[in-house]
Amino acid sequence: MRQSELEPEKVTLKWELYHSSHPDFIVRRIRTILTPPETILLKMQGRGVLVAGGTSSREWLAEAEKLAEAVMGVLDRSAGDIFVHGEKVNIRRPADAVKHGMAYLSDDRQGKGIVLGFDIPANISLISLTKYGRLLLDFKRERASADTYVKRFGIRAASLGSTLQQLSGGNQQKVYLSKWMDTEPRVLILNEPTRGIDVNVKSEIYHFIKS
Repeated sequence: MRQSELEPEKVTLKWELYHSSHPDFIVRRIRTILTPPETILLKMQGRGVLVAGGTSSREWLAEAEKLAEAVMGVLDRSAGDIFVHGEKVNIRRPADAVKHGMAYLSDDRQGKGIVLGFDIPANISLISLTKYGRLLLDFKRERASADTYVKRFGIRAASLGSTLQQLSGGNQQKVYLSKWMDTEPRVLILNEPTRGIDVNVKSEIYHFIKS
């Protein structure tokens, strides 16, 4: 999330990050096997945790992504503690993060968030697939759930069967957001959630985050 868009409170935390004013999610002294940036801020904004910092440089944005991925268990971390709702959680892989109610919207939706060749329901259920059956998938329930998100976020598509490569960038982002919301997260980390989408969709996403 670029600071120019969010204008977060300026807080400098060298080699350390935390959010003391929101007891439901605290991350402190996180270090990855990669060199962390000097300034990191996780700012609660409505229902989301927005990754923000002291600069919008490309190098900093890359470090912010590494930080979020370390929290989510995508990257190994060499130190640090994560607390969710007052409970210290052990996250070694993404499945652990999801189990503890954490979700991460990457800034690279096409590379890390969606499958362009899949239709809308298949993309939304990518992580929460077990909700719709373990041995046999309940396609009717999966489509009904997807339809709920289409209406909730105003996703524009010819039909539920449309593949994501047929959708605009903004509508792809809404499907990506729906995918994580379908996991019923307690903590939603967003890294540049409005990157590469038009002004109207940006407004809709910000409204959702702040509501």
